[in-house]
Amino acid sequence: MSQSKFPELMEHPDYLGFNEQSISYGKGKTKKEIIVEAIRNRQIMVSKVSELEDNKFLVVYSGNRGFTIKSYLTEFFISHDKYHMEQIQDYLKFKQ
Repeated sequence: MSQSKFPELMEHPDYLGFNEQSISYGKGKTKKEIIVEAIRNRQIMVSKVSELEDNKFLVVYSGNRGFTIKSYLTEFFISHDKYHMEQIQDYLKFKQ
């Protein structure tokens, strides 16, 4: 796999700032609105990734870490999701 002219897949440069913005954004939403938006955004992402030609799924995007979409999803995105799911589960156990 070689470097491409595709856009860079970068890590988010400011996780803490992003999380703070997300908290503020979420405070103005109902539980139902948040759930609907989360599902809709995931459906869009799954649709976009599903529509990709196989070769674009494996292209190495420029940047410090040389991600492919496949490696980004399998090495970062899925584990990040699991991390947040565990946080939610731990919180729910604590609240019981």
